[in-house]
Amino acid sequence: MLGYRFVDGISTSVFSILVVFIVLIILALIIELVSKLLPKDKVEKPIQPMIHQEDDKEEQVVARIIAGILCQKESTSNVVIKSIKRVK
Repeated sequence: MLGYRFVDGISTSVFSILVVFIVLIILALIIELVSKLLPKDKVEKPIQPMIHQEDDKEEQVVARIIAGILCQKESTSNVVIKSIKRVK
């Protein structure tokens, strides 16, 4: 049986590391080529929210309820919403 020397192990390790780095460089070049060939997506402008001129009490109530729920998550006290009534 052939015995392996320390130098044989080092040369095998160096060769394996070089192969891995060469493959990684080839993959990086392929990714760069594909990113240049494919068209880039256009960045769309964000949609501006519509501003209502009239005072909508229902929306205010919903905003207050949501604010109360969010406050409950942030605070340690127990906040319980017992009823929700529609404002006319």
